[in-house]
Amino acid sequence: MLFILALCLAVLHGDSTASDASWSESDPGTCLLQTGTVRQTRIKDAKKDLDIPHSPSKIADQQQNPLTGKRTQAVDKSVENTVIEEQAPCIVVLAFDRPASLDRLLTQLNKVDFGSDSGRVRLTMSIDHPKTDASTKVLEQQRRTISVAKNFTFAHGEALVQEQPRHAGLVKQWVDAWKPDLDSADSRPACVILEDDVVPSRFAWLWTKNALAAYGDQLQRIATFGWQRQTLVPASSSSRGLGHMPPSEIGKPFMSKLMASWGLVALRSHWIGFRRWMVQNYVDGHPAAVLFEGREIQPSVWHRNGPSGVWTYWLIRYMDENRLFTLYANLPAGTTLCANMREPGLHYSGIAASADAPLLQSDTPALSTFPSLEALTWYDWDGKPVPSQVRNSSASTRKILALCTMTTSFTQDVKRLLHSIEVFMPNVTVYVYTTKPTGDDISAAFPRMSFVMNHTLSRYAGMDRESMMRAHLWTSLQMEKAAVLRAALNDGFEGAWFLDADVFLLAPLPNMSQRTLLALSPQLTNAWQAKMYGTFNGGTMFVRDVKVLDDWESIAPTARCAQAQDQVYEKGRGNQGASAVLRKAATGST
Repeated sequence: MLFILALCLAVLHGDSTASDASWSESDPGTCLLQTGTVRQTRIKDAKKDLDIPHSPSKIADQQQNPLTGKRTQAVDKSVENTVIEEQAPCIVVLAFDRPASLDRLLTQLNKVDFGSDSGRVRLTMSIDHPKTDASTKVLEQQRRTISVAKNFTFAHGEALVQEQPRHAGLVKQWVDAWKPDLDSADSRPACVILEDDVVPSRFAWLWTKNALAAYGDQLQRIATFGWQRQTLVPASSSSRGLGHMPPSEIGKPFMSKLMASWGLVALRSHWIGFRRWMVQNYVDGHPAAVLFEGREIQPSVWHRNGPSGVWTYWLIRYMDENRLFTLYANLPAGTTLCANMREPGLHYSGIAASADAPLLQSDTPALSTFPSLEALTWYDWDGKPVPSQVRNSSASTRKILALCTMTTSFTQDVKRLLHSIEVFMPNVTVYVYTTKPTGDDISAAFPRMSFVMNHTLSRYAGMDRESMMRAHLWTSLQMEKAAVLRAALNDGFEGAWFLDADVFLLAPLPNMSQRTLLALSPQLTNAWQAKMYGTFNGGTMFVRDVKVLDDWESIAPTARCAQAQDQVYEKGRGNQGASAVLRKAATGST
């Protein structure tokens, strides 16, 4: 019976809509995430703060800022000799209950060389409020932290103390640290955000200003600058082997997909974009894995294990979805622009250790060395340079979805399937496991389609099911499905559909939700056959994570029916089929 694919898809895990999230805001009208109609007036007014000319007559009077690329209103004709200075980047310090740490950081900030910006820097100290069940010790430490902030005199500009009226938590403190989209007086190109357990080098500001001068009009792909020494390779494995961080080219800055949490320099346009993205995407828990070659990267795993304590997951996801990078310095002698003191807190509960790297203490050519962006090396999650086509692509050219199939001969069924793909999904890449003669026939018959051919099925050519069963090859052939799906994911596609060669499309296949690691289609058959051969069809599935494929391959040989070991069974129905493990993989419980 012909299986009409487009009419019988069933998603096992993950819906396509995110639930609304609400989070409170101490300053009326500046709420980032909210529901209903609360405080809508101020948010609507914020639209006038965006970079949009107010009327055609004023467009000609606008000037372009060489650092940010932003157009600003020219000087009024009546005061045309007045000089309008560019606002210096701001600094926001996030603190809670570590008064000594805050005091150390603030003392060091007074030692930073701010150059011509000295006297014009706005420093905001944002201090979180304790939870309702906080201990007496925490309450006392938080009170002392507020006292340190209020008694501090900033030598390089104005200092503001912002006490949260209720517990904000790590995610909200970070995302609301800088709100240029809601402040019409704020035209700053960047803002440095520091937690209280870090210490910056006195040369950090100089490097930042030089980086803005070098790349300020080329920030389309740069979301943030990073002050920390980048040592983490986030990927757990790579088809080309894991690289090493930081790179060996000392003195030359580099680009990395991984953002810096110890000394983050938020860049205006992308920070505003990130805050808007959060309004649409923030939910409690761990809604989607960030993957490299089908496997979850380490920061995403950390977030899955403790969502409330890993705010960086959200910026990492935003940057990954939009093909954005972070610019880092690569300083001599293992030094850094910002050291983490590794003190007890939300992420560390041991005895305080020393700094993660020594601070840069003297001038170096690396502070003023900024080659063209094209001359920089851009690093992927595996610590290896990204392919040039990825580096030069935007979010609109992401490798989102691939289709996969396999066949040993060029039958009418195969022609029908490929023709339907050509009609409904003409731009999709199709991975085909086949033989060389069949692959050549397919390529010749569909010259406008994009194929990735693999001739791995040659050993099955000319054999029918009976002969393969006798040679113990039938399950091996069926599990080539997992291999072709893995090939697509390892090539960088975010998700892949497998279709048996005897189906065809009646509509484009959907791009499943980021939450969906696995989607299966039920067998349209009776209960007895489903019990014997499998509840779900092994010939139609969507996969986003190679862990699903690993589990499928390991459990398939134990399925009850030797003729359908690739099929999947509902959990708890007789002998362990693939479904139980696949379900666990899809929910992250394996």
